Amino acid sequence: TGLVTYTYTFSDFNACFVYVGETVGYPLPYSTQYTNPMRLAKGYETQMSGNVTIPQADPNGLFSPSAAEGTWTLMKNPAGKETGPSYMEQRINAFSYKLPDRLVCKPK
Repeated sequence: TGLVTYTYTFSDFNACFVYVGETVGYPLPYSTQYTNPMRLAKGYETQMSGNVTIPQADPNGLFSPSAAEGTWTLMKNPAGKETGPSYMEQRINAFSYKLPDRLVCKPK
């Protein structure tokens, strides 16, 4: 259940969208963070005069990237009804409707 979306990648070579599949909800960029990536540090912590902002670790102790090309989606399995997380490196586009045929690459 949930908001059904239709996910595509864009082919620069063919100048059209390539259908990937049905997804639930909208994609999340890989670099999405739960916490503020920066924190205020007093001068004595950094050996600098005054206050500065410095990177801060996430609750798991890791530093998330400020940007990343990857994207997470909840992809529907075309052979069944189950949905699972999928990771894609290509830039993707998700719409709440299927794109018109004139915008989608024709299968060969």
